[in-house]
Parts: sequence; C-alpha cells; structure tokens
Amino acid sequence: MYYSKKEIEHMEDRYENEFSLSILTDRIPERICEIENPNWKEFFYNFMSQNYSLLIQIPNMFPKKILMKEKIIENNEYFSLLNVSKESFNDKVLDFLVENEYINGFNFFLIKRITNVDFSLPLSTMNRLEIKSLKDNDIYITRIDLNEIIKLEWK
Repeated sequence: MYYSKKEIEHMEDRYENEFSLSILTDRIPERICEIENPNWKEFFYNFMSQNYSLLIQIPNMFPKKILMKEKIIENNEYFSLLNVSKESFNDKVLDFLVENEYINGFNFFLIKRITNVDFSLPLSTMNRLEIKSLKDNDIYITRIDLNEIIKLEWK
C-alpha cells in the first residue's frame, strides 16, 4: 500500500506514530510504501549490494561481539549507531538482527545515503532516534517478526 505526502499530512497523528516507527524525522516523506512478505535474506543482500547502509542502534551495555568491527557513526552515553559495511554483512549479522529485533533500545534500518544526514541518538529507551536532513533519500524500516517493510521516500 502506498501513501502520498498529502495523505500523510492528513493523518490524525504524526506519521511516525501512525506506522509505529522506531525513528523520528524532521520532514514528512514524499511517499510511504508498505511491503508485505519479503524474502528477508534476498532483501538485505540486494540492498547491501546497492550500497545502502545498514544502520544499527544498539545499547552500549549490549554484548555486540558480532558488530565490534563496524564503524560507529554516532554515540552517546547510552547508545551507539553502527554502520554495517557491505563487506561484513553476512548471514550471522542477519541472524543477529532477527534474534534481537525486540530488545529495548535496539533499532535497525537501511538508508540510501548517510552523507550530510544528521542523527541524534535518544537518551533513553523511551525516546526514538531522530534523523534530519533527509533530502533525496530512502529509508527501509524492517519488521522481520511482522513480515513487513516500511519504505520512506524523500525528494
């Protein structure tokens, strides 16, 4: 199902709340698309091969041995935002995402470009990651357990 910017603007609540998203953005997307029943392995490998970035927000107290070599693009006292490289993405990382999808403070998504995008990590698990400056960009928020993807598009 697709939602236009006009439809998004007329929603009762912020679009992030309407779609129960784990992020907040400073701009309303041009379009939102709900994708159901994806092949997860194919989806992740396809977008990683297209140079999308897999970003993972992880609590600093969380054991993350599998992610130790990944680049930290933002961190604070409570959380780190990691960029999983195309070269290090593998089935073990995918299994890690599936196993930890519902851990408090754990969040992951694919983003087309991270250059000139501003990330602001939350200070508690009650708040969400804020993302600003999303011009000409796409974000794919995956809900593995619900078997769906929410695609957000900005122009």
